[in-house]
Amino acid sequence: NPFVSFKNAAWLKDEDIAVAKNTEIYTFSIENTEGVARVAATKSVDEWIFPSKSNQSFFNRIHINDEVSVEDLKIKGGIYRVAKSSISYHDVQDEDIFYSDARAADYGIKFDEKNEINHQYSTKTRDVRFLSLVFFPSIYPIAEKEVVFEIPDWLEIDFKEYNFEGFKIVKNTTTTPKGIKRVAFTARELPGYKMEKKAPNAKRIFPHIMLLFKFFKDKGKKQQIFENVNDLYSWYNGLCKNIGNTPTSLKQQVEKLTAGKKTDLEKIESIFYWVQDNIRYIAFENGIMGFKPDACQNVYKNLYGDCKGMANLLKEMLILTGFDARLTWIGTNDIPYDYSTPCLAVDNHMICTVILNNKKYFLDGTEDYIALGDYATRIQGRQVLIEDGKNHLLDRVPTFKFDRNQIVQKIDLTLNKMSLNCNINADYIGETKTRILYTYNHIPNDKKNEALKEFVGSGNKNIAIKSVETSSTDDRKNTFSVKAKAELNHVVSVSGKEMYLTLDLDKEFEDYSMDSTRRYDWEFMYTFDDKTNTTFTIPEGYKVDYLPTAVNVNLPFFKAELKYEQKDNKIFYAKRFTIPELILKKKDFVEWNKTMKMILSFYKDQIVLVKI
Repeated sequence: NPFVSFKNAAWLKDEDIAVAKNTEIYTFSIENTEGVARVAATKSVDEWIFPSKSNQSFFNRIHINDEVSVEDLKIKGGIYRVAKSSISYHDVQDEDIFYSDARAADYGIKFDEKNEINHQYSTKTRDVRFLSLVFFPSIYPIAEKEVVFEIPDWLEIDFKEYNFEGFKIVKNTTTTPKGIKRVAFTARELPGYKMEKKAPNAKRIFPHIMLLFKFFKDKGKKQQIFENVNDLYSWYNGLCKNIGNTPTSLKQQVEKLTAGKKTDLEKIESIFYWVQDNIRYIAFENGIMGFKPDACQNVYKNLYGDCKGMANLLKEMLILTGFDARLTWIGTNDIPYDYSTPCLAVDNHMICTVILNNKKYFLDGTEDYIALGDYATRIQGRQVLIEDGKNHLLDRVPTFKFDRNQIVQKIDLTLNKMSLNCNINADYIGETKTRILYTYNHIPNDKKNEALKEFVGSGNKNIAIKSVETSSTDDRKNTFSVKAKAELNHVVSVSGKEMYLTLDLDKEFEDYSMDSTRRYDWEFMYTFDDKTNTTFTIPEGYKVDYLPTAVNVNLPFFKAELKYEQKDNKIFYAKRFTIPELILKKKDFVEWNKTMKMILSFYKDQIVLVKI
């Protein structure tokens, strides 16, 4: 009985429903479709569920698509009998994906009594190329989970383990009397996962196995799957050979874009920026079309495409101009793998590489308002697989330091009765700039001015923006600059001979403490180095009586400098925040929260001026 030593487990005391035992067994077979032999995989699941109290509901979702089908479902135990017809089949669409073949088989179980239930089902993957990752956790806590692979002698598989540290997972390999290799991973006391804001991708958090199917033997003949990266590239390249490109339909547009451009870089920029501005990105994941680009003329005519279609359009437009342009596969920073592990999970994106004077330029058409030679955080440092005829090239996208992303502000403040007049000059560099340009250019024209004021005022209701001027909102290459005049209200108070002031307009990190009950690390959108220098002219008849004590924090994961200083008749306020790493580790939350308290205390403190 799987419930012995389970019902009173201390680690489950606060859970309403838990899984006592889950067993997944993977078996393999060779199937021939239209004369092509493939390896299929069947996953058989047997799971015992236990509610800690009555009137609980259990929900399960079986993920399927054009390559994966559900074969059978049985629910038994207690007083329950649920027929297969009770499963609800429906499409599953991610908000970030325009079209997908992803579907789900959903069903629920209502526990009227405190009674265990056993449910069993199986799924079939028609081609093991599409079976790459097996995860251990579920939304419910699991007392014991066993994942078993029964591998025949005609099939070669390698396993790679990810995120096992801190979990009770053991691996055991045996051979059955029939010569079947049995590889079993047993995990115990798995907590149920929950979604958390700004958590790293599940592939970077949860324990899972990568399945590397290398080859199989059919009738004694060896058939490659993905034994090495060249096999993976050959499969990708084969899909891209027969997409029916007719680039002649692009010729007139390409000639128009490159007319009058004097240098090669100017020509590349013109084409790259045109695709950014005119081709709408939509994600499309539908079976084999999730890996095969749409023809260039279709993307051009429709004015939309997924990353593969946009990369293919860029390639063909650049080739028409005489450049060496190539399709390029890449995994974004959500993915912790590289091409040393050849499988379909290693990448999730396609871009275009242009090789000019022995230098590679990586063009991501899905990144609006990014300059040629600049790269979004999500692809920086990532390994790329570049087409090279029958061969391939491996390289990496350049990585930028945190100071690539900057906000540099200079603010002049003067007293105007009980308010402060503000002259603001701000420069935005790197990813801070591209996000502003993208957002601004996607706002309706009749709302742009108000949106710009809201942005400059950082949503602070005490800031009344009088005027705003900006540099070009179409210029990807140069710094984006803002000049504004504003009035800062409700930050000056007088009591007798004393005047109390607050000079900070933005108060970054004012409410940025980490929840102590949070399970996972925190992931920032990008690293950055923000600097603000504020000058306040002391009004005549007053002198400085008190300035808040400076804050200076220098941690590996966060740096903060906040300091007031008087020189002659001016107060200088220097503020700088640096996030040098994308991930804030859970182990650093305590130190982080201490720092946030210091910053909040600094913000609450006030300058005190006294009448002379």
